[in-house]
Amino acid sequence: GGSSDSKVFVKFYGEKGDTSRMMLAVSDNNLRNYFEVGRVDVFTVDTADIGQINRLLIGHNNEGMRAGWFLDSVQIMVPNHGKHYMFPSHRWLCRDEADGKTEVEIYP
Repeated sequence: GGSSDSKVFVKFYGEKGDTSRMMLAVSDNNLRNYFEVGRVDVFTVDTADIGQINRLLIGHNNEGMRAGWFLDSVQIMVPNHGKHYMFPSHRWLCRDEADGKTEVEIYP
């Protein structure tokens, strides 16, 4: 029950600024049915240089038959800077679970 059919977005906050909310629509590993239990989905997003990332906002639109989602973690790789970030979450993003929130700010 930790999978989601909702549309997922992410927003990055960095030392030089932040991005807009970006929808995670097409994965690099093309697994199609995204955000399923026990799976890693890989997405590439292009942004301006926001410097070192210090937090991110991730969430979903709470639509679909199975809207709720258990998010374990988010990893970000920035090849141009040789950086790798790990953002642990270990929480539900669901109106019917835990605190009822469908988005969360997480920190590396």
